[in-house]
Amino acid sequence: MWPAARNGLGSELLDPGSSRPVPAAQFGASLLAHVSDTLGSGGEGTRIRHLLHRSLAHGSGADWQRREYSRRANAVDVVMAAIAETQGRTPDKDPGATPATS
Repeated sequence: MWPAARNGLGSELLDPGSSRPVPAAQFGASLLAHVSDTLGSGGEGTRIRHLLHRSLAHGSGADWQRREYSRRANAVDVVMAAIAETQGRTPDKDPGATPATS
């Protein structure tokens, strides 16, 4: 799975059934279908489906970090942006969240 972790959900993974590379999104959907009965009725399946769809639509955390780094070109600013995002703020819009300077 490391290519998807390194390259985002737009990369390919090796499908264990066919031993062929498939898009990570297809792999995720197949894996979810395979384990859906095991997830039970306690809401786990719904939560995991939501997280998979959100990740496919908006990218992973690694994708977000790469986008922010390409915008900011400063690792400290990316960390500051991640902190602001976690706190529900955006550094570009919140005057109290000033990114670090190089």
